[in-house]
Amino acid sequence: HLYVEGLSLSKIREIVDQHHGYRPADSTILDWVRSYSRLLRRFERRRVRPRLRGRIHLHEVEVKVGKKRAGA
Repeated sequence: HLYVEGLSLSKIREIVDQHHGYRPADSTILDWVRSYSRLLRRFERRRVRPRLRGRIHLHEVEVKVGKKRAGA
C-alpha cells in the first residue's frame, strides 16, 4: 500500500524499521510489491465478474493515442 501511494523505497524502509526494527533492502521491498500485486491480480480474477442484465447503454468515446484515434 505504501509503495502504491507513492512513498519512496527509503521512506518505506524507515516505516518498516520504526514498526518492526528491520531495515529491508530495496530489492526486498520490490519483491514484496510484486508478490502482493500477483496476489491481488489472482483475487480480482476470481472475484470480479460482471453481472449484466437487461439493457446496456454505451456512449461513444474517442481517444487519441499518439497520432491515432481509437473509438470505444
